[in-house]
Amino acid sequence: MTVKNDTAEDLTFALVKGTFPDLGEIKKKYADVKAILADGDFFTVGEGDAAKKASCKVSGKTSVKHLQEFFAHGFEGEITNLEMISNEKGNFQEEIQAVIPSPFEAMPADSVPLSQYLEPSQYDQNRVIAENIRVPLSPLALVTFTVLANSYVTYVLTINSWSR
Repeated sequence: MTVKNDTAEDLTFALVKGTFPDLGEIKKKYADVKAILADGDFFTVGEGDAAKKASCKVSGKTSVKHLQEFFAHGFEGEITNLEMISNEKGNFQEEIQAVIPSPFEAMPADSVPLSQYLEPSQYDQNRVIAENIRVPLSPLALVTFTVLANSYVTYVLTINSWSR
């Protein structure tokens, strides 16, 4: 999938929203999340001029919505490998964050710093290849990532899944 941020600010997206019913509830505990990832063009939190336009295009025969619904309805899994390509090298310094949130408090997220997988030859090719990253996907997990202002990131994910 390719996520494009044509705005002047860095945007943090929820790939899967866990037990949160909507973006408003996510923002109460994780204020930096600006949008739940969606297919095609969509708007981040805010109204009128405060809303920022982003887009996500998925190649193949699936969609972000189907991925989200799959893990929202009882399946569990994890992202095991990730290939990331970007036009902005700063995106390689970002993190993927995952947390099983509590309804009572804001729990700290586990972070996967993408820079730890970055080798010099990959940096020169505007790509990161991360293996064995183990980012959980489940009906409970909130998984977020950031795309820097005026940039795009293409993510190729390897996901292993199972039913409970």
